[in-house]
Amino acid sequence: KRRRLSRPPSSKMSRSLGLSLTAGLPSIKQADDLVQRVCSSFDAGRAIGLTFPRILAYVLVPQAMLQIVPVWINTAAELVKASTLLSVIGTGELLFRTQEIVGRNFMTLEFYGLCGLLYFLVNYAIERLGKLAARRFAIP
Repeated sequence: KRRRLSRPPSSKMSRSLGLSLTAGLPSIKQADDLVQRVCSSFDAGRAIGLTFPRILAYVLVPQAMLQIVPVWINTAAELVKASTLLSVIGTGELLFRTQEIVGRNFMTLEFYGLCGLLYFLVNYAIERLGKLAARRFAIP
């Protein structure tokens, strides 16, 4: 016997599920591709006599981080953009307030430019942190 929901899911729950699927599915695909690529490296580590913890620490994790960090950065930027559109984290409120201010003093270009600059700064900060993380995990 199927059980029905007593009430439909809330809009916050629906938005959260949508963002989770949007961010999670590409990461899962990338992780699957990554596992396929590092299998040969695991065999190479075994061939030179490394134990499993050493293979993990010296071979697999450095290779994995090099390939997965850019995907995480891209996902973070997409989440910020998507959540802005869904107004989950409050940046949608920024656009609403900007519309209110423009409605009062008709300085459209100045305030929408400032609003766009703030969105740019958030995404630029994510991108810079991503480059810093990529440099941190780079193989010397």
